[in-house]
Amino acid sequence: MRMTTRTERARRTRAFATILLSIFALMLVSSQVSIQPVAANTQQSFTGYNAPTTVEFAAALPATADFTLSYMYPTPASTVSYLTMNILSPASISGQYPSWCASTTKPIVPGFDGSFGPQVTANVYSSYDTAKFAGEFPYPGNTGGPVNWLLNQNVIGTTSPCTGTQYTWSDIQLAIWLLTDPNGITAYDLSTLGPYDMARANCLVQAALQHQSFYPQCGQSIAIVLVPTDGSQDLIMQIQLQCGLPPVGGTVSSVDSVALLSPWLAVLGLVGCIATVGVFVKTRRR
Repeated sequence: MRMTTRTERARRTRAFATILLSIFALMLVSSQVSIQPVAANTQQSFTGYNAPTTVEFAAALPATADFTLSYMYPTPASTVSYLTMNILSPASISGQYPSWCASTTKPIVPGFDGSFGPQVTANVYSSYDTAKFAGEFPYPGNTGGPVNWLLNQNVIGTTSPCTGTQYTWSDIQLAIWLLTDPNGITAYDLSTLGPYDMARANCLVQAALQHQSFYPQCGQSIAIVLVPTDGSQDLIMQIQLQCGLPPVGGTVSSVDSVALLSPWLAVLGLVGCIATVGVFVKTRRR
């Protein structure tokens, strides 16, 4: 009778350990968060996933990155951003990203007609970590909520309520300049844009300033600020924020992702897995 009781108890313990192992393994997987580059004209559903906090996102970014830049001049109206940034290293975020000038007061050396310019090294910051790049341009605080809100409105080709005409990518770049460095815009800067309208850009600025607390959710765009070490133009790189595992049927960019771990959840899941396996092995020996 005693042997039967111990066997049944061991069996129940193993069953319970198996359930715990599954739960802890799920916690480990759930702690994984990724950031991916924006895929043009691609929308994904991330219902049920939570975006990383501003602290988690900033912690996941590399300290520096090497890149080159390209833009068409004069840039065609069909373009989706002012620049294309080609991240060369680190490998975790390598790839090409839609990008924008963060201000107008520093020089920039891009390539033209689809070619890329010289390699540049830059310090990398979350657009919400404004204290770390304060002083680089007049209004760094607006790179947080306002700029991120602006990049998530998909306004290109839609009608402006202020003018009744369609927004262009140039209106977005002009709006970013107006948000970060409004007094530095020169006639030369404007000449590097495609078709734009100051009234349309100001319309975007006024709307963006109403969203100081905006923070992107899974599948939306989030801005990264790059400050070159050679003193050249500060830049805003646009990526797509992904959280957890992609949903069934979702498409993921081929560019490598950056893994974000919710630290406590990951540690708890790992410790739990190890402890549960130990219990399972011990009961098997009885």
